[in-house]
Amino acid sequence: LESFDPVDKHMLPMLELHRPVPGYAEDLGDSMDRAFHALRRPLWRANFSFMEWREEGESEDLDVSDQELLERVYIKVEYETLRRLPQHSDHLVFTIRPHVCPVTDFAAAPRACAALAAELRGLS
Repeated sequence: LESFDPVDKHMLPMLELHRPVPGYAEDLGDSMDRAFHALRRPLWRANFSFMEWREEGESEDLDVSDQELLERVYIKVEYETLRRLPQHSDHLVFTIRPHVCPVTDFAAAPRACAALAAELRGLS
């Protein structure tokens, strides 16, 4: 998983903060600046992604069974909030809380599995 050090990011302008994000400056920079400038009430969002867990330097060309591959797939869910400081309203606070677990954990949580399946069907 990629490391994020908030001390290194503190007080950076938005474009510099998002420099590692592909396409941010070209595709999102202006619209996000407008959205952050107009922010008056706290916002939250959640997102998810899948990833294959590999050891550092491990080849992508592994010959593994379907079950072994399934055991290497993780889901990452992030909950994010964005709000203005009440007494220093020119400053925004962004929080992010990531959760990572193997997809095989969903076997023990049928309702979570059904919710995830519904989200995936809705992506088409």
